[in-house]
Amino acid sequence: MLSKGVVLPRQQPRAAAPPANQVPFTTQVPFANQIPFASQVPFASQVPFANQVPSAYDGHKIVPPSTPAVQTGPRASTIPQNLPFCNICQEFSLVERSITVTPCKHTFCQVCVKEHVGVMLEEGRFPIECPDCLADTAVEECSTLAYAQVQDLLTGDQKDEWWELEVAPFAVKVRCPGCSRSASIDREEIEGVRIIDCPLPNCTSTFCVVCEQVLTDPTGHTCDGSVEMDRLIAEREWKHCPGSCGAVVERDGGCRHMTCRSPGCLAHWCYQCGQLITKSTVRREIADAVATHYQGSKCIQFPQ
Repeated sequence: MLSKGVVLPRQQPRAAAPPANQVPFTTQVPFANQIPFASQVPFASQVPFANQVPSAYDGHKIVPPSTPAVQTGPRASTIPQNLPFCNICQEFSLVERSITVTPCKHTFCQVCVKEHVGVMLEEGRFPIECPDCLADTAVEECSTLAYAQVQDLLTGDQKDEWWELEVAPFAVKVRCPGCSRSASIDREEIEGVRIIDCPLPNCTSTFCVVCEQVLTDPTGHTCDGSVEMDRLIAEREWKHCPGSCGAVVERDGGCRHMTCRSPGCLAHWCYQCGQLITKSTVRREIADAVATHYQGSKCIQFPQ
C-alpha cells in the first residue's frame, strides 16, 4: 500500500547479462612477456649507490666519500711487541696484569703465576722459583718471586702456607694437643727435644711433639710404637735425613744422592753412608759438593 501523497520513483529494468562466451577472461589479460619485469628494470650498475651518493657535508660544499685508509706503518706491528708476553700460556697481556721476576726479568701473566704458585705451595716447595729459570738447565741459581708481587693473587690459606714455608728454615710449627692451637718455635731450641711446655698464653699443657700427647708425668715417656718403628728402620735399613728435619727415608732405586723435600730442610745427603753433603739451592754448589763426596769416598753414587 502506498502512503498518501508519496510518489515512488520508477524502477529501471536491469540490463541483461551478457552470454558466458562474451565474458572477458585470460585472453584479454596481457601475457607474462608483456609485463615489464627484470629485463626492463635497470641493473644495479645503473642505480646510484654509495659511490654516487654524497656522504659528507663540508659547509656549503658537498664532498664525495673517501676510501677508509688502512692503518700501516710501524704502529701496527709494534703494538703487540710493546705488551708483556707470557712464556707459559704464549699470550700477550696488559702491563698491569703481568708480573716480572727479578733479577732474571722473565715476565708472566697473573693467571699463570697464580697457578704456578699454587702448585709450588701445595708441594711444599719454597722459595717460589721462576718457571723459566726452572725449565732452563743452564741457569745455576733461579730467581724467586717476592710475596709483595703475588699477595693479591693468593687465598687466605695460601698466604698462611707461604708464611709457614718462609719461616720454616728458622722455626717449627708445633700444635699443642691441650689447647688445640699452633705456635712457631725456634728450630734450634726444639731440635732434639721431644717434650715441651705449651708456649701459648692461658695454656699450661706439657706434651710430646712426636706423638702429640698431653703428659701428666713426662718422666720416662716413650711414644706408642716408637720402639717398633726403630726396629723396623733397622730391619729395612731405612735412613734418617741428616738435615734439620730428621725425616725417615726409604730409597727404592736410582741414585744414592738424596734431596730432602721437607720444608726448610734443603739437605742433600748420601743414602749409603747417611752423611750430609750440603744444604743449598744453588745448582753449581750442589753439583760440586756431590762430585767431591763421591770422588773422595768409598760411596758409589750409581749402584749397579
